[in-house]
Amino acid sequence: KNKEAFFVFWDEDGSGELEKGEVVRAIIKTFNLEFVDFGRVAAIRSVIYAIWNVFDDDGSGGISREEFLRRDGLADTLLAQVESGL
Repeated sequence: KNKEAFFVFWDEDGSGELEKGEVVRAIIKTFNLEFVDFGRVAAIRSVIYAIWNVFDDDGSGGISREEFLRRDGLADTLLAQVESGL
């Protein structure tokens, strides 16, 4: 549940922003979904792409650390989804 560590770990290119692909990969790998259910993976990707602009306040295309960590930001939203069974 360490949101800061999650951000740093999954910011694979060190850009200081999470891209859509990094977030999708993070969810898939964190929950071992890569070989389990391709339909579920597609649904997760679809949801991430659909909600992205809600969290990308500056329209940069990436989610900054601040956008990720803020109250009700992407981190809190992902945690809520995980707690409800993703």
